[in-house]
Amino acid sequence: MGHILIWSLLGLLIILMYIFYKVYSMKIENKQKKRKKIIDILEKNGKVKECINNDFIIFEYRNEVYEIFLWNVPNNCEITFNSKKIWEIRKGSSIVLKDMSSFVIKPGKKIVLISPKQQVLKRYENENEMKFIYPNEPFWNMNAIFLEDLEETLMNGLSK
Repeated sequence: MGHILIWSLLGLLIILMYIFYKVYSMKIENKQKKRKKIIDILEKNGKVKECINNDFIIFEYRNEVYEIFLWNVPNNCEITFNSKKIWEIRKGSSIVLKDMSSFVIKPGKKIVLISPKQQVLKRYENENEMKFIYPNEPFWNMNAIFLEDLEETLMNGLSK
């Protein structure tokens, strides 16, 4: 009786490990497909100069160099750029503040590539004035673009 229980638990453990492995490998595969899609779109419209880990790409577009930050956010959240350095993700009653100082203090133009697409992007103009963000309109020397809008935005051009 004890041996049957041990073998059953061992079998269950093996099945759970296999399921975990499959889910994890699918997640990695999806991330690689998304990254390849991004690189393909960028190469079609400019030149990818360098890929820095999984979150940053150096991209030359119309004789300007941009540093791209690939930002994966939760589904159905609200994104607000509180300041150049502090960005907010709000989902329901939960608020997460993201300190992006290390990204924005570097010189040069930036693109924040956001995935998946959310309803709207907003930023604070000053203490009590908020503005909507559009992909081709820069603010604070950067553009915020949803991945789904990247190709169309690059084809139409980024405003200077």
